[in-house]
Amino acid sequence: MLDAVRAAAADHERVRIQYYAASSAETTVREVDPEEIFHAIGNWYVVAWDQLSGEERLFRADRIKRVEPTGSRSSSRARGCGAPSLHAGQDEDEVRLLLGPDARWVAEYYQTVEETSARTGPSRW
Repeated sequence: MLDAVRAAAADHERVRIQYYAASSAETTVREVDPEEIFHAIGNWYVVAWDQLSGEERLFRADRIKRVEPTGSRSSSRARGCGAPSLHAGQDEDEVRLLLGPDARWVAEYYQTVEETSARTGPSRW
């Protein structure tokens, strides 16, 4: 899957993906314009313009279940906007978050130190 998305990004091609969203536990079919692929915190991610939402979105590559070419070119938006910009350093303050089920992606996207569970479900610190 990752090779197909990389090729689409390099060739500025729109693709149709079948994607499992952990936050909603749903699988959807979306047409996306891949912009950038990067590795962070043990996972590969795809930054893409999502035609369904009309917004730039971040997709975890291992949750992309199918990739099909659409035969369309990517939109002419500015590319490469979504790589993560927060990186922990020595002088960083510790932040604690209580995340609801719909925000699970935050803990997957950023490096975490500790995970605890609350009555509403798992949270990561």
